[in-house]
Amino acid sequence: MNLREKPFNLNDEGIKWVQDTLCGMTQDEKIGQLFCMVAYTDDEDFLKKMQNDIRPGGLMCRPMPLTETVASVNLLQKSAKIPMLIAANLESGGNGAVAEATKIGSPLQVAATDDMGMAAKLGTACGEVGAAAGINWTFAPIIDLDLISETPSPIPALLALKWKPLGIWAWHILMLCRIRVLRLLPSISQAMA
Repeated sequence: MNLREKPFNLNDEGIKWVQDTLCGMTQDEKIGQLFCMVAYTDDEDFLKKMQNDIRPGGLMCRPMPLTETVASVNLLQKSAKIPMLIAANLESGGNGAVAEATKIGSPLQVAATDDMGMAAKLGTACGEVGAAAGINWTFAPIIDLDLISETPSPIPALLALKWKPLGIWAWHILMLCRIRVLRLLPSISQAMA
């Protein structure tokens, strides 16, 4: 694996960090990196026990008040040997991580505006709230297609931005660009019915 090439694009210092970190990990720490736990609370005892027992590589934040989300993320990142991936469902707005954040709308609602700028606004809102809360990974955008059935499935219908494949890509590229500008790692979700 060439760490100098895409998708890594690491320099000598970055490659050395990866090699040194990997060599310094125990087998239990390597196994822990495979896990992405879920946080519903900022309870310090619970979070410390999770960190000490499992040493997860990631955390999925469920909606909590901003102060609780930030406290949970900070506690775990400070005690992590390796920086964690902190995820949230931000496909409809910042409310996927922060309870009091604005829900812009489901991708279907955004598509109903027939305004491409709304996809960029949705990406911006998701990215800004996520970054403020310490989120660095989002399960967004959702790209759902209904290509099989004659009648649209309700699940993709609620989450998809557009029915036509070219329209889907245009909308999602705008959203992806806004999310990436705000330094969140997008993880495109998809489903087909």
